[in-house]
Amino acid sequence: MNMEPEEELSDIGVIVGRFQTPYLTDAHRDMMHTVLGKTGRLLIIVGVAHTRVTMNNPLSYESRRQMIFNEFPTTTIAYIKDVPDNDELWSRNLDSIINDFRGPNHSVMLYGGRDSFIGRYHGGFNTRKFLEKPCQSATQLRKETGLRELPTAHFRAGVTWAAQNRFATSYQTVDIAVLKDEELLIGRKENEIKWRFPGGFVDPQKDDSLEAACKREVNEETCAEIDDLRYVCSLRINDGRYSREEDKIMTAFYTAKYIFGDIQPRDDLDELKWVRFLPSGNTDILPGDLIPSHEDLLRELIHHCREKGISKEEFTV
Repeated sequence: MNMEPEEELSDIGVIVGRFQTPYLTDAHRDMMHTVLGKTGRLLIIVGVAHTRVTMNNPLSYESRRQMIFNEFPTTTIAYIKDVPDNDELWSRNLDSIINDFRGPNHSVMLYGGRDSFIGRYHGGFNTRKFLEKPCQSATQLRKETGLRELPTAHFRAGVTWAAQNRFATSYQTVDIAVLKDEELLIGRKENEIKWRFPGGFVDPQKDDSLEAACKREVNEETCAEIDDLRYVCSLRINDGRYSREEDKIMTAFYTAKYIFGDIQPRDDLDELKWVRFLPSGNTDILPGDLIPSHEDLLRELIHHCREKGISKEEFTV
């Protein structure tokens, strides 16, 4: 590993990084050994996100501190919390942390790699960038680690730790009452007796709004195209898969007008049918005809029609 340009030796060398890998990579070790050879003291500052156990930030600060300390026990290790969308404040916080570890006359040099913090640093210390040799990225290393399950108690303990230390999640779903000429579209899954509204989980990679998620889910499950979406309510769904979990499901319920499409069940639906449903809320389907988690949705739809009003135009194709 090389640095450019050459610099005078500093009293304190500072490396700032996330180190979100199961072990220190060769690039990590190379940088630390190089800085140790150029400074009297090495300070490693670990970036800490506000999230817990995510794909990009799976490891806690303490686990990363121990990982670094086990190989570099003479280094000083601290952390800095993320400041989203405010590089100036983050830079001031970084300088403050460094000043806590330096004497009044100690010189400081900050070191980073090609894609490091340096481009966003607006603080008062000098920086140097390493010219890294081609190496495996931390993102790729995390991905490959996620493909392997190890038959050890330590591995199972780590998985359990992660599950116990993540924030409880409210998963966002959408459900849609598709209306056409005083009819309502409902579906049934294979091996289920009762019916349900089309819908599903919001896809964070595909959907830029709840309305977009509604259109995608209806098309994927029924082949239909819909429009004129109108919000009805949001409800926590008592989904049996999460009945004993801290995580829960929150759905956003919409009405939508059927526009066109040859109605066919697909994705995870096995059957579809239209049932009578009038703008007044009168219908041939009862809450007990639906799966338990959708019974309240039908009640809210009927209430929406009778109390809040729904126009006949919402049904008319």
